[in-house]
Amino acid sequence: MRRSSAIALAVACTAILGWVALALADPPTGAGTVTIYSIPTGATGVTGPTGAAGATALTAGPDGHPWFIETRDSNGGYRVGTVASGKVVEYPSPPLTYRPVAMTEAGGDLWFTDTDVDLSALYSMTTAGVVTFEARLVPPAIAGLAADSTGDLWITHPQDDEIGEVVPAATPPATEIFPGDQQPLPTAPESITRGPDGTTMWFTEPGLEEVGSITASGEVTQHQLPSTVNGTLGNIVLGPDNNLWVGVSQPNYNSVPGLSGSLRLGLAAVALSPSGLLQITPTGTVTEFKLPLKSSVNPDVLAVGRDSQLWMPDLPGTDGGLTAFAPATASTPATGFITYPGIVPTADTISSIIKDPGGADSLWLTDQTANTIDNVPLTPPVTTTPPTSTTSTTTTSTSTSTAAPPALTPELLAVSGISTSGATLTGTISEPAGSPSTPVSYSFQYGTTTAYGSSTPSATATVTPAGVSVSATLSGLVPYTTYHYRLSSGDCAASSCVAVTPDQTFTTGSTLQPALNTDVGLTTTSGHVLVELHGKHHFVSLTTGELIPLGATVDALHGTVLIQSATASTPGQLASGLFSGGDFTVTQPRGGKVTVLVLASSFKACVATPVAQAATAAAKRKKKKSAKSKKVVNQVFGNAHGQFSTRGHYATAADQGTRWRTADRCDGTLIAVTVGRVTVTDRVRHRTFVLTAGHHYLTAAR
Repeated sequence: MRRSSAIALAVACTAILGWVALALADPPTGAGTVTIYSIPTGATGVTGPTGAAGATALTAGPDGHPWFIETRDSNGGYRVGTVASGKVVEYPSPPLTYRPVAMTEAGGDLWFTDTDVDLSALYSMTTAGVVTFEARLVPPAIAGLAADSTGDLWITHPQDDEIGEVVPAATPPATEIFPGDQQPLPTAPESITRGPDGTTMWFTEPGLEEVGSITASGEVTQHQLPSTVNGTLGNIVLGPDNNLWVGVSQPNYNSVPGLSGSLRLGLAAVALSPSGLLQITPTGTVTEFKLPLKSSVNPDVLAVGRDSQLWMPDLPGTDGGLTAFAPATASTPATGFITYPGIVPTADTISSIIKDPGGADSLWLTDQTANTIDNVPLTPPVTTTPPTSTTSTTTTSTSTSTAAPPALTPELLAVSGISTSGATLTGTISEPAGSPSTPVSYSFQYGTTTAYGSSTPSATATVTPAGVSVSATLSGLVPYTTYHYRLSSGDCAASSCVAVTPDQTFTTGSTLQPALNTDVGLTTTSGHVLVELHGKHHFVSLTTGELIPLGATVDALHGTVLIQSATASTPGQLASGLFSGGDFTVTQPRGGKVTVLVLASSFKACVATPVAQAATAAAKRKKKKSAKSKKVVNQVFGNAHGQFSTRGHYATAADQGTRWRTADRCDGTLIAVTVGRVTVTDRVRHRTFVLTAGHHYLTAAR
């Protein structure tokens, strides 16, 4: 199947913001409170030697510690490091032979790549430092590495204009390289990150001054940036507003010694635009936020802090500051850029930055000049609501006790304002009768699985026993996709104070409400999809979302179709999945909740020609067994989260939150699982079993 893709032209809206006086971010507590961890040099072993390690690529480890890679080999090998128990610890021993390039966390392990002149490799590493070679990657010159919400890894290859996907759950890890046959192609992709839906990945293309996205099925969309954007695209991150953010940098002429003021001004004029940040919504709308002309901020190094601000360090040779930028939310405008000078040494190069993975309100930095890892504590916002307490005083003593927080009851209401890329979530939060009014923090968690992965910005409401209504509007969602969501609320920092609602779902871009055992909702999400109704003898194009009676045949050979089906007689209880690659009939057994896609396979191509028949007869006379062809006559690719099954001629696969393939071949029905697991029913041998990711099973033809 040829994967289709779309070109989305971005709409530019330039916002020029200078410095603001009101510091809405959590400011750094000051240079004197920064904790500096030196990367050790010394005897060979787990903690050395590394010399000028070139630490970078800070990553939030699954153990709550910061992890980093070392890109310089001055004393016999490369390493991966972490800060734990108040010191830097490095792995492995003996050290790596080739230079590590990028690192991320997935599935409870660290994953990193290395590169050589001709090849690259992928490794996993436990938090105890056990390194395992996982896969050989071609070509070399890997630039970026990130994980999606399913745990799959995405790798950018700028040298060959490719993006690779690695499925760690497979044994060995399954690797697929895009673009394959898709158009348009990514051009020299570099930085990559997970988008707000959890599965679509976003990447930068500095050579084209474009930002691109790639779906789980390999469909690429490239977003052209406004003509006013002139500079080098840096790191791309998912912001606290669920949009993508990219730094754009220009040469820092102010920091170059020996230049006259007039020459600086002349060079700055050549740079058509000052540095700044780009906000890209998942639908491709681009907004540019420019730094002042003489700014010393390095927007190439960009991260989201625990205070929901975007943080950047200064360029080396300037004032050693950190700068915060607060994106706009539904209730507050963007604050602009807030600078805090003198936090790190002025001459040092800060190569990466992340928020504290252990939950502290602080930032971690890699200082390549000083060969250190630095922890910068931030000042939490001052709360104006005093704790609920009772105080009793006698002539001899005073005692204070804090009252237990009241139990909260969050509830979800109906979703409203559903569009192809957004929705409004609504709920209520109440507390027991007789409780005092209580300030409560709340947010809506959402995503394409029950792992969620995204959250609305934390907001505050005053809760009473009568309850208070809360809501949040989501934007930038993937069209025609089912999202899980829930409401989380808490009246103190402890986990025991937090209450969440049961999971619910909604589907973007669709107001279709299929009825159980009656019809399904069908929507083309890419390419060209055809439908033939039961009893008819011709196919028609499926152009928009429609309710189609059960028994219809779908031709998704050249496109992808979203199928929504009812799982109960109660309206709104739906399952959805994406299917492509072949022809199938949509059924739902009477009284059942599972939607069964029956492959409409023809085996005419498997009938032997007269020449082949003669050869087979000759082989039989020689008592040789003839093997059937492995030719695929029909297939369907599925990506669903329960309540779907695909039935081939000889076997059936029922999904359990899965990406899988069912193929009818001349020699039988092949089931192959990419992610998750399926329940396979062998209809020839009458056996049922579970097939996991990275494995396949062939039910041989009779």
